[in-house]
Amino acid sequence: MGERPLAVCRAAVAACPGRVRVTESCPLQFTCAPEAPESSDGDSVDEVCATRITDPSCPNASTPEDCRAVAVGCLGRVLVSTRCPYEYTCDREDPTRSSSPEESRASLPREVAALVSRVPPSMAHPVAYRFAEGIELIGYEVRQGGAEVDALAAGSPFVVTLLWHATSSPPHRHYRLFTHVVDAEDRNRMNIDANGPLRRGDGYPPERWRAGEYILDPIEAELPADWGSAEMQLYVGVHDTDNDARLAIERGPTDGEDRLHVITLPVRGD
Repeated sequence: MGERPLAVCRAAVAACPGRVRVTESCPLQFTCAPEAPESSDGDSVDEVCATRITDPSCPNASTPEDCRAVAVGCLGRVLVSTRCPYEYTCDREDPTRSSSPEESRASLPREVAALVSRVPPSMAHPVAYRFAEGIELIGYEVRQGGAEVDALAAGSPFVVTLLWHATSSPPHRHYRLFTHVVDAEDRNRMNIDANGPLRRGDGYPPERWRAGEYILDPIEAELPADWGSAEMQLYVGVHDTDNDARLAIERGPTDGEDRLHVITLPVRGD
C-alpha cells in the first residue's frame, strides 16, 4: 500500500479526541486513546478527505464522503482495507480501553448480546471443529416447528443454531461467516450467509470476538417445497474479506475448499 493511502488514513483519524496511534504493518490499524489530541500529520479530515485515493486499477475507490463519514465520530480503530476499493471501516471497540466482558456485551444490540456468554450453553450435538485464528465450532442443533429434529420437512422454516468459541481474539481483519446449503448430489442450492442476528447489519462478526467468548449463531432458513433431493447438507466457513480467502480448517471434515461439513439431514417432501 502506497504512501498516499497511508497519509489519507492518518488524516482520517485526526478527528479523534485523543492520541492517534498508527501501526505501520499491514493491515494498517489506527487507535484512538483518550488522551490529549495529537494529529498524525497536521492535516484536517476535510483537507485530506477532499482528495480521493488515486489508483488507476481501482475505479471504485472510496470517496471523500466515505472517508469523512467513517472518521468523524469513530471512537475506536479506523481501518482501511489494503485492496481495492480501499474501504474505510470503524472498529467501534477501542483496544486502548480495558473493559470487562460484561461492558463489551452491553455495547451490543440486545438481540446480539443475548447470544454471547463466557459459559458454554448446552447443545444437542457437541462437536470439536477448529479454524485458523483460534475460531472453534463446538456444537449445533436444528429445530423445526419449535422442536429439535433429525429430519427436515421441505417448505417449512427451520433454524440451525451453531455454537462458536473464540479461543483467542482474532487479528483485526474483516472476517465474515458463510453458510452454504447443499443437496444430496453435492450441488450448492442456497447461500444463507446473511441469515440471523449475528450476521445481519453490523451483527457480531468474528473480528470482534474476544478470547473466551461463546457465541450462539442462529440461522433461519427454509428449503423450497420442490427441494427434490433426499438430503440437506450444511457447510460453514470463515471468509477473510481483506485477502479474499477462506480461513483454513485445522480440525474437522472439509470439502477440500475450506468449507466445514457440519450437518447432513434427510429431507421429507409433502
